[in-house]
Amino acid sequence: MATLFWSCQKMVEFDTDQVASQLVLNSLPSDGQRLFLNFAYSRFFLTDQPGPTASSPDIKISVNNGSLILVPDLVAGSNYFFPYTPVAGDSLAVTINAEGHLVTASTRIPKPLQISNIRYYQVWDRSMHSVAKAIDSSLNFCIISFDLADPAEEDNYYYVRISERDSGEVYSSRHSRFEKVDTVYPRSMFMCDDPKVVGDDVRLSAPVVELPGGYTPYDCIICSDKAISGTNHRIALYLPILVDTNEAAGFIHQFTLHVESINADRVKYLLGVSSATGLASAFAEPAGVYSNVTVDGEPGLGLFSGISHRSYPIEITPWPYPQNLSKIAYGTSPFRAGSDLMYKIYSIKKQYVTRKM
Repeated sequence: MATLFWSCQKMVEFDTDQVASQLVLNSLPSDGQRLFLNFAYSRFFLTDQPGPTASSPDIKISVNNGSLILVPDLVAGSNYFFPYTPVAGDSLAVTINAEGHLVTASTRIPKPLQISNIRYYQVWDRSMHSVAKAIDSSLNFCIISFDLADPAEEDNYYYVRISERDSGEVYSSRHSRFEKVDTVYPRSMFMCDDPKVVGDDVRLSAPVVELPGGYTPYDCIICSDKAISGTNHRIALYLPILVDTNEAAGFIHQFTLHVESINADRVKYLLGVSSATGLASAFAEPAGVYSNVTVDGEPGLGLFSGISHRSYPIEITPWPYPQNLSKIAYGTSPFRAGSDLMYKIYSIKKQYVTRKM
C-alpha cells in the first residue's frame, strides 16, 4: 500500500509495506492501581490505528526478585492485565518471549505521593478584559496551591501538569452555525514563580517560552526534589482562563491537576519526547526517544517505569462569561503586566491541537 503526503511544493510517497515494524512495550505501573501493560508492534506514523498485536506472546512479570511471578489474567487487544496491585517499593521485571524475540525491562515503584491542602481561587480583574483585544474572549487567572511532602530518604522527581477538556458547541462565524467540539488538552499552559520548583538548579523541563518577572508559561514542570528534600512545601500554580463568549449555554470546561512522583527513566523519556521534532513526534514511539526496554539485548522502544500519580479536579464556578461578571468577586491579577503576551502565547498554543468534531 502506498500513502501520499504533500505540501504546496512537494509530494512524498510512502510505501507502507516497506516500513519496518518494531515491538513496543509501554507500561506505567503505579501504586494502588491494577498492573497492566501494552505490548504490540509499532504503527505507521500517518495512521491513527493501533499497531498490530503480537502473536501469542509469553509474558511474565517478576515482583521483588522473584518472590511472586505474574502472568496475565485478562487480555484486551494489546493490553495485558495482571492480578496484582503494586505498592511503594516494589521492584518489577518483565520478560516477554514473542515471535522469536526476547523483550525485557525493569523498574521500581516510588513512594506514594503525599499531597494535602489543595486550594484554588479565581482572580477576575476588570482590567484584564481589555487586554484580550478580542470581542469574543477575555483572560483571567485561577490560582491553585497544594502542599507536597517530600520524603527525605530518597531522591525524587516530580511531574506536574494541568489537563483541560472542552466540550459543547461554539458558534462558527466562518460557517454561520454552531459546531460541536470535544477536545482534551493533556498539558494546558500555566505559570509558576517558585524557585524551589522552577529554579535553574531543579527544573529539568523547558518552558513554553522564557520570560522575565515570573511570567514564564509552562505546559508541564518536571523537577527534582533538590530544593525541597525532606520538607512539606507549598506549590502555587497560576492557570490562565481564556473565555470564549461564542460558546453555547451548557459548554463544559473541565480542568484537572495531575502530580506524579517519577523515576529517572520516565524523566529521560518525557524530556526526549518534548525535544523530538514535529515529524518524529507523530510516530507511535518518537525516533530517538529514551527507552529502558531491550529487544534481544539491544535498545528497544517504549517505557516500563513505575510512578505514583494523583489527580484532582479543579472546579471553576461560575465560569466568567460576561453575564456572570456581576456575580464574581474581583481582585487584582498578579500577572497584569504580562497579560498581553500571555494571551497571545495561550491562543497560539491551543491552535496546535486539532479539535475533534
